[in-house]
Amino acid sequence: MLRRLVRAYYHFRQYLLLELLPGRKVRRKGVSLGGQRELRGAVDSLNRGIGIDPKSGWAYWMRSKVYVDQGKFELAEIDAERQIKMNPQWFTGYENKASIYYKQKQWEKAIHWYRKLLEVLPQHRYAYWYLARSYENLNDFTNAIKAYK
Repeated sequence: MLRRLVRAYYHFRQYLLLELLPGRKVRRKGVSLGGQRELRGAVDSLNRGIGIDPKSGWAYWMRSKVYVDQGKFELAEIDAERQIKMNPQWFTGYENKASIYYKQKQWEKAIHWYRKLLEVLPQHRYAYWYLARSYENLNDFTNAIKAYK
C-alpha cells in the first residue's frame, strides 16, 4: 500500500510542478497535457492503493483533490464524503467538500461546508476568507464582514 501511495504522491507532485511552477505566479486556467497525464497517473495509483487498503483516508483525500482539478466534482464529492465518514475529526474532508461547491459557485453549500470545516479547525485562515467570499457572492455583506474579522 505504501508503495502505491508514494507513486500517487509522485504523480500529484509532478502535476503540481507542471501546472504551478514554470515561471507563473498565478495558476493558469485549465490543465496542460503533461498535467493531465500526471493527474491520470495519480488517479490510477490511488485507485490501486485504495483497492489494497480501502480504509486509507489519505488516499481518498488525495483522489478527491485530483478529481476536483480534473473537474470531476461528483467523484470528488463521493471521496470527500468517504473521508469524512472514516475520520470526522480530520479537517481535509470538509475542506474538499467546501472547495467542490465553491468551484461550482454553489455558494450556500460552500458556506455550509466552510462552517463545518471551521467547527473542526477554527484556526483555518483560508476557510474564513473563502467563507467571506461566498457570502459576498450572495450579496450578504454583513456576514462577509463577520467572516473577514
